[in-house]
Amino acid sequence: MRFLLCLTFSLLTWNLGAQQPLSTQSFEAGILMDAASGRILWSKNPEQEIIPASLTKMITLYMAWQAMEEGRFTKNSLFKVPRETSAQAMGPDSSLMFLEEGMNVSLWDLMQGLAVDSGNDAAETLALMIGGTKANFMGSIDFNLKSLGFKSLKFYDPAGLDIRSRITAREYAEFCRIYMGKFPQALKELHNLKRFTFPSKKIPGFHTRPITQFNRNLLVGTYPGVDGLKTGYLPESGYHIATTAIKEQTRLIALILGVRERTTDAGTRVRAKAASQLLDWGFKKYELRILPAPTLPVPRVFYSTEEYPVVQLKNLPQFVLSAQELSALKVEIRMPLRFEGPLHPDKVLGEVVYRLQGKEIFSSPITTDKSGDHTPWYISLWQFFEILFQNLMGIPAPVKL
Repeated sequence: MRFLLCLTFSLLTWNLGAQQPLSTQSFEAGILMDAASGRILWSKNPEQEIIPASLTKMITLYMAWQAMEEGRFTKNSLFKVPRETSAQAMGPDSSLMFLEEGMNVSLWDLMQGLAVDSGNDAAETLALMIGGTKANFMGSIDFNLKSLGFKSLKFYDPAGLDIRSRITAREYAEFCRIYMGKFPQALKELHNLKRFTFPSKKIPGFHTRPITQFNRNLLVGTYPGVDGLKTGYLPESGYHIATTAIKEQTRLIALILGVRERTTDAGTRVRAKAASQLLDWGFKKYELRILPAPTLPVPRVFYSTEEYPVVQLKNLPQFVLSAQELSALKVEIRMPLRFEGPLHPDKVLGEVVYRLQGKEIFSSPITTDKSGDHTPWYISLWQFFEILFQNLMGIPAPVKL
């Protein structure tokens, strides 16, 4: 017996059976994730490997943001478009920014051409600008993905045309979560753009006149709170959409992968509708909730003038839950009831663990904000013999921290 308090509270038990937020027959895989915690709220075939198509361009944009963060480039850094990455060199039916050989284009224009136009010429040009060579750029992507712990994300080109590339819904959603966390400005400055015009005016010596293209994510500007991220399509992959929306304090990430339709218009509409239904369901069912804080017991601290200190939760626990899940939550207090002091302020004495359906979803440390002084020698001597006597009675010694 260690005199370790371990109390579990179950607020109420509900049947938390799976509920389908939408018809899943129109797509191969999908996922709904809480952006704050990474918790998966719903999924279909989350581990199925799928050709990413232009969702690849999010990885290319990640590399561009990182290059600016490292100080190697700025938004205004210029690069001369070579022949091999110009619009004329891209394959038939390519999404294009309409870059011409010899144009001096800024990094920021290339990034907008990726995010809004989904330009394959923009992706290939950006890869050369940042990596020097396409091989170096793809090697850097591979290194970064491995450093982030991804195992199923495989990319063979910066634009998403190579059908050997693979993603899963689970890992790609997690990548989007990391991307937004590392570069929070990306949504407002880039992915929330409704349109992009390039060039901004006619450039002497070049044929391309200003062309305005609109964001291929139909939910940007039409679904409240949607501010990104990316769409994709190849005949081999079907129509994809990765999008994110925020409502009050809750941000969700929704992925719909592999919509099969005969026309571009139909595929674009079906993927947008499925993503909006998934977001509707998520925001209706889940919200960021303050987890119930249990009444904490007061431990005894020997050899301290603060013999019975007030303890508290260090972090105010918040987590995305449904109302049913909040009711079914189990709260467990793990903390010894006897310590040897004095204790240092903010010393972790134990923890409160929150479980749902047997799985730990959150924990918060238990601390005290008062240290207390060492007791006078005669009190310390008395408590020493008290502890000695208690040991003889089978009561364990106070915990030393």
